Amino acid sequence: MRRLLAACALLAAVLPSWGGECRTLAALLSTALPGAGQAYLGWRGSAQAFLVAEGMVWGSRYYLGHRADGVEDGYVAYGAAHAGSDPSVRDGAYYDDMTRYWNSERANQHYQDPYRYSGSKVWTWRSEDERRHFTTLVRDRRRWDSASKNVLAFAVLTRVASAVHCLKGGRSGPVAVAVSPGSLALSLVW
Repeated sequence: MRRLLAACALLAAVLPSWGGECRTLAALLSTALPGAGQAYLGWRGSAQAFLVAEGMVWGSRYYLGHRADGVEDGYVAYGAAHAGSDPSVRDGAYYDDMTRYWNSERANQHYQDPYRYSGSKVWTWRSEDERRHFTTLVRDRRRWDSASKNVLAFAVLTRVASAVHCLKGGRSGPVAVAVSPGSLALSLVW
């Protein structure tokens, strides 16, 4: 990920003006990498803006995914410490059931399967507060993971915006990238 961000920054800094004329080719290039079509057409400022937006999208994706993994590591360790669960069992259904049931025996009764959670998959919470805290950690991980996946929509949007910008012939206004806590936006003013 760091290499991709470094490559985008380097490309934006030393971007050549190719001076091509085929807007359809430029749109195809921008679909592959936002800003590439603008660079092909010789629009250095627009190319840099789209490359910066692309770097921000993938940087956000990396950050949010890393946070989700960190939260997962936290609740896995918490479950092992406070309920005796096996940290090697990284199964979503298992952790969902740990949030719902006081212990593996109650889960087995619910599923009417005495062997569903047996052996290394056995757990028992020591207190209701610990189970609630674990539930909060599991939900937090899902929020981070969801945000990480939602960033992919911005990757699609930057490609579409960059391709359309090439097809419109550069008659647009400035490209604006807005970042605030919890959001990232790219807007083109035509």
